[in-house]
Amino acid sequence: MKSEARGRAWRRHNRDRMICRAIGIVSREQPCGTPDEIRRSALLRADNLRDCTCSACGNPRRYWKSLTMAERRARSASRQNDTD
Repeated sequence: MKSEARGRAWRRHNRDRMICRAIGIVSREQPCGTPDEIRRSALLRADNLRDCTCSACGNPRRYWKSLTMAERRARSASRQNDTD
């Protein structure tokens, strides 16, 4: 199946969509910022909306070789089912 070639309009559409998404994220992070500050921050973050990956915010398996919250919940649920 051949993919359809996308043009400049498609790239502009996606860029505008990501800017709108970044505005929503930045406005939640900086609720007291002026609209100009929020838009400026959103333009900087629009290309990469990924959250911080520091050891405090990142994946615990990567930094401390421990289980994630979902894995801990699954393990405790299976232990409860085993005891029932």
